[in-house]
Amino acid sequence: MQLRSTKKGSKTMSEFLLSIKKIADELYTISVGISTHELLESIFDD
Repeated sequence: MQLRSTKKGSKTMSEFLLSIKKIADELYTISVGISTHELLESIFDD
């Protein structure tokens, strides 16, 4: 899943969080729900 493979790397925190939000929004549009827990895991797993 792209959400789990997204890493902060050299992005600013704002850029990183926006990329996570974009992926979550794209998944939502195709009716794939992402829990808050999954979102937090993807953010703090970096």
